[in-house]
Amino acid sequence: MLLPAVINAQPALPFSPNLVYVDSDYICAKRVSNCAMPEPAPQQSLEAKPTATTVVVFRQTFLFVGLWYGLAVVLSVVLVVLGGVLEAIVWAPLAPAVPFITILLCLVPFLIAGIKHLQQWSETYTLTDDRIEVSTGILTKTTRNIPLSKVQDVTVEQTLLHRLFGLGNVVVDSASASRKIILRWVVQPHSIADQILHRAGAPLP
Repeated sequence: MLLPAVINAQPALPFSPNLVYVDSDYICAKRVSNCAMPEPAPQQSLEAKPTATTVVVFRQTFLFVGLWYGLAVVLSVVLVVLGGVLEAIVWAPLAPAVPFITILLCLVPFLIAGIKHLQQWSETYTLTDDRIEVSTGILTKTTRNIPLSKVQDVTVEQTLLHRLFGLGNVVVDSASASRKIILRWVVQPHSIADQILHRAGAPLP
């Protein structure tokens, strides 16, 4: 008589999130929903970031241009007063021409002030990390530049009037074909000269 095989079967355990269930394929201590997956570390780019370039753009001071406009206003007032006096005492047939002559004379100082303004506006100085540029012109532009690696000397020139208003000319000498560049009537010339020497790698005085 054949006896049935005895199978040792373990009783089924109730599911609990705190128990460890062992099976041939997995081991789990807690519910998967309670397990926090670690976030992958951000990958750093191997590409080199470009170095920021600081560009300084400046012009001649507007101070002298403003003085020219102020002088033009004063001269116009004086000419108008003189024109009124002349119109009263001049020979009667010439009296009607006095206002036109006065207007023409008043336009002359404003014309000079406008020319000075255009000259100030049309000349631009640019200082980058590797060169100095001087651009001149309105309709057509002319640009001269000196590489900072070629700079030999930087000089500040100031007259008594320049020192009173904190202005000056910065003269840049170099070994390049451009030889010399003059930054005329700039504000804080010593600070600009120090920036040029610093970017050129020369020791500051």
